Amino acid sequence: MNYDNESIVALYNSSLREWISIAERQKYSSDYLFPKIFDFLRADKYAPILELGSGVGQLAKIALKHGYKVLGSDYADAFVAHMKNEGIECRKIDALTVGNEEYKWQAIFTQGLSVLITKDMATVELAYRSIYKALQAGGRLVFLFPRGDKSKYSRANEHRPVYLNVGFREIKTFRQQAFPAALYKFKIVHFFESLVGSFIGVRNVIVLEKPS
Repeated sequence: MNYDNESIVALYNSSLREWISIAERQKYSSDYLFPKIFDFLRADKYAPILELGSGVGQLAKIALKHGYKVLGSDYADAFVAHMKNEGIECRKIDALTVGNEEYKWQAIFTQGLSVLITKDMATVELAYRSIYKALQAGGRLVFLFPRGDKSKYSRANEHRPVYLNVGFREIKTFRQQAFPAALYKFKIVHFFESLVGSFIGVRNVIVLEKPS
């Protein structure tokens, strides 16, 4: 399956309102689950970190609220314009070429980045190589890998040989989100998530490091 970057970006540009609605439905789960991974970024709050594929900026907002200096980014113009309207510092970045930029990042995070969730593993490898080049030595990538349509879990295990071959060191992988997103507004769900989320959550969190 070949990855058609321009067609996918065009689809995102035409579905901004739908993605805003998705972000609103995921608000409670994002507000609770995303801060759990901040320690894995191992980031200096006074130095910038990069979010690739920010979409409408829901995770960038959470990171900013917790004191991180975040640059949001997306390759879809509609998403970049929306984030700017929301007051998020951002710019248009292609994850497949981010490694060619001069600046190197202490940490990068991304959720459901299209070039990493595609079944075209050649594109997946290109994305990992580009992100690897974009990191400082010792820098970290945190990738939130959602499950695919009609599947129980994500395809994270297929990625392991790819990112290890690129040169990344695997720090940790675990699961999150054992319950529907809207239920996270209830504190009792936070308790049950702490017990079973890392075992039966529907998305994987992959924490990687570029060796020093």
